[in-house]
Amino acid sequence: MHQLRETSGLPSGGFGPRSIVKVGGSLLDLPDLAIRLREQLAELNEPVALIAGGGAAANAVRDWSEMFGLDEPTAHWLAVDSLSLTARLVCDLLNRELSDRANSNSTPGTIAEIAADWPSACAAVSRGVIPVLDARGLLTEFSGAGEITLPETWAVTSDSIAAAIAIRWNVPHLVLLKSVARPPDGLLSRDGSARLMALPVDDWFEQLAPRLSTILWCNLRETPFCCEYWRPLAAAEMQSESGETEAADGKTAGADRN
Repeated sequence: MHQLRETSGLPSGGFGPRSIVKVGGSLLDLPDLAIRLREQLAELNEPVALIAGGGAAANAVRDWSEMFGLDEPTAHWLAVDSLSLTARLVCDLLNRELSDRANSNSTPGTIAEIAADWPSACAAVSRGVIPVLDARGLLTEFSGAGEITLPETWAVTSDSIAAAIAIRWNVPHLVLLKSVARPPDGLLSRDGSARLMALPVDDWFEQLAPRLSTILWCNLRETPFCCEYWRPLAAAEMQSESGETEAADGKTAGADRN
């Protein structure tokens, strides 16, 4: 199991990311993913760090696990390695999209780069670059560090890994970019002991949801797409109902794409 602890010494603002944005692996077959992703990040209008889901690469690991009878920790770490692969894909797509937009009188720059820890994520943000997180590096760094337990099983995918990073780094917003509509609010109990219906997040996410301040959901396949506030717990049970939540509500109210 991975052990993570919340690190109060890490700045939640300043030059660090203010949102962890999870790019669902199911979105990796979108031909215009980089364009949609850039537009969504522009709507968020704050420093972010991205983490990509495994998509077809993680599904291949599932197939191998069944075919070869892999034990759960082995399958888990192979799936985590698939996130490193898709992180590099998303990073390349964003940088190529920037290059395609550059006109003949400008020099294409870098809009995204791989980051494997908090200092490198902050360094990218301070230069106006989007850190795309290497999950293997982060989980290796977090291993044995504290209070959040992530089982080495299929119950944990990039949803819970993104949530755990947001908690570990005290980042106020978790943004889930998915291929499906936002689920209804209030479907989880505070202790994660009950689901009222199946949710399009991994099984361990409900253990972490009570510790997240703000969760935003966007079906990036929709046209136009919209980022919406999601309360998987009853509103009164969410950890933060303060000005941070109000700021998020105000921000997402204008998040529809014209």
